[in-house]
Amino acid sequence: MPDDVFPESFDPPEGSKVFVNVRIFNGKDAELMEDAKVLVVDNMIKEIWKGEIKGDPDYTIIDGGGRVLMPGLMDMHTHLTLKRGIPAMRDQWDSWAGGAMASEALRDKYLAKGFTTIRDIGGSSLGLSRAVKAGVITGPRIYSAGAIISGTSGHGDFSRVTEPIAGICCGAPSLSQQAEDAYLCDGPWDVLKAVRTNFKKGAAFIKMMCGGGVASDFDPLESMGLTLEELKMGVEAAKDYGTYVAVHVYTDQGVNRAIDAGVKCIEHGFLMEEDTVKRMADEGIVFSWQAYASIVVFADASKLAGFGAEQIRKSKKVYANAKKIPGWLKKYGVKVIGGSDLFFYNTLDLLIDDLLVKQEWFSPVEILRMHTSTSGEVLAMSGLKNPYKEGPIGVIEEGAYADMLLVDGNPLEDLATLKDEANLRVIMKDGKIYKNTL
Repeated sequence: MPDDVFPESFDPPEGSKVFVNVRIFNGKDAELMEDAKVLVVDNMIKEIWKGEIKGDPDYTIIDGGGRVLMPGLMDMHTHLTLKRGIPAMRDQWDSWAGGAMASEALRDKYLAKGFTTIRDIGGSSLGLSRAVKAGVITGPRIYSAGAIISGTSGHGDFSRVTEPIAGICCGAPSLSQQAEDAYLCDGPWDVLKAVRTNFKKGAAFIKMMCGGGVASDFDPLESMGLTLEELKMGVEAAKDYGTYVAVHVYTDQGVNRAIDAGVKCIEHGFLMEEDTVKRMADEGIVFSWQAYASIVVFADASKLAGFGAEQIRKSKKVYANAKKIPGWLKKYGVKVIGGSDLFFYNTLDLLIDDLLVKQEWFSPVEILRMHTSTSGEVLAMSGLKNPYKEGPIGVIEEGAYADMLLVDGNPLEDLATLKDEANLRVIMKDGKIYKNTL
């Protein structure tokens, strides 16, 4: 960032915005840039400098009053179309109602709490992603994986046990597939069809189920979910479109199978061994960390609605190992992003708690990087399928998208300042101001 006075010919286009008297956390550096100015032209950060403004002030000046200007936050693991839980979305609500619920959450929860980008890690959110980008509905940017790719009886099999199953290549879809939250694939050619279908509909990356889950009915936590050949097919098809595969997986065996197949991002992984964490670091594999869910929610899963004896057993097993993982992540320098998995509507109020619980292992600046610049690097892995190619996301630097928060207090010293929405004085996404209480 330059420290010199801005050139004398300061003539930004009409409608431009200039933040003055701000202290910048750029998404990366541990030190703030003091007394800085930021010019936003249209939806991009055009210039960052110190010193005087010269020229005719035919633009909007936002005086930060010495507050911290930081990148908008990101939640890299959520499910927009499952806001009332899988059974309710399957049995009580159609996709129209699901979309309305998602739209409400985008505006009143994510964006209001300072989350200007989210990564939907599986579900029928491709239309929502396009609608936000087009300005039809209000909300954060959405990077969507489209329908989850799962095997029959895998973690993405949302059908009833009495329901006839029909895979994506096998005639009419089952009830669980009608909203396109998941595609059931049995065999590599089913996987290829599903991946290409997701890309046709606008997916930025692919999500596959490489093991069992905690809340689901059919799949043991320790199950493998998809064969190596099925995973390889998904990875190869994604590479052909210039993007990557992320997988749901818990076990050490499952994580290693996924890496063997060429997967680039591990979601959950709480039953890994230390050697596997080191392998992730050595091979540049990204870890998506659901801290609050694994450490706090699963501490007493008996309180969770709909959890029977098997779900409680699985949650206890995850909780017993979840606190070992962060120390290994830090020890080996694994690239970590913040993905809460707190996708139920009433749990979205805990989004900042997902940051706070990480402080047992990481400093505030390390945690903020997970939810800003590092997440932005992973979004850029979408490559040819990246819906936002004009600049980086998750940083305050020249040429980046203008997604920024003006905050009372200093999150680098006290992360909890982000929990009170009143401390978010300005929320800007894509150069547009959605909140200004200065």
